[in-house]
Amino acid sequence: MLWTLGTAISLAFYRALSSDGQFPSDRYKTASLVFGLVYSLPAGARIGGLFFLGLKRARGERDFPSQPGHWLLVVEGLSTILAFGGQAIVTLIFGSQRMDIAEWSISQIPNCLVTAVAYGVSVSYSEHESRLWNTTLWLLLIQHAVALLTYSIVVIRSVFGNADLFNSPLLGYFFLFGWQSSCCPLMLEVLVPLAGIQDPFRRDRDFLHWTGVVCVIAIALLQFLAPFVFQLFLR
Repeated sequence: MLWTLGTAISLAFYRALSSDGQFPSDRYKTASLVFGLVYSLPAGARIGGLFFLGLKRARGERDFPSQPGHWLLVVEGLSTILAFGGQAIVTLIFGSQRMDIAEWSISQIPNCLVTAVAYGVSVSYSEHESRLWNTTLWLLLIQHAVALLTYSIVVIRSVFGNADLFNSPLLGYFFLFGWQSSCCPLMLEVLVPLAGIQDPFRRDRDFLHWTGVVCVIAIALLQFLAPFVFQLFLR
């Protein structure tokens, strides 16, 4: 039930915010709609995990999250809500669905900040987990921290212009964005399954743990493949 609700919320946000109805071609429109539907399934599970945490806390129960997959489900659910919410608020403020790169960056800074902090909390509560699981959580923390730095640089440059401070290739927007959006999902595609397979406590993991694992793998794969797929449909 919570998964269904989360999927409906994700799909509604995606359709409302992804486009103003203008597409380069019918093929591109079809690809966008299919991507939104496929993306909403794991995104909905993550949102459902966040709602489940809320229900647990409302009942006074503190046994969730307690496994690595639980943290993945809850933190990524929080990230999804903040990402969509940030887009919606910026769209309302600036009055346009076609955000430029600075407006997009503004919409995602709260998401990246809160999510990075949340993964920091998950790391502190997961010291007893395997090295691979701790590495996974650290990678996710670093991914969101790098995204926060990237978006902050874009906003600062849009306000103050091209200051010499940001002319270094190491701090260049495209370097950071490429590493965060392409390299991290690819690394997660390897690291998360490996952590799950070699987990010494894998026989004791529950359904929600594995749901979180599958959702992170699915979203990372979609993030990695999406630019190539949409570029193909632009031809």
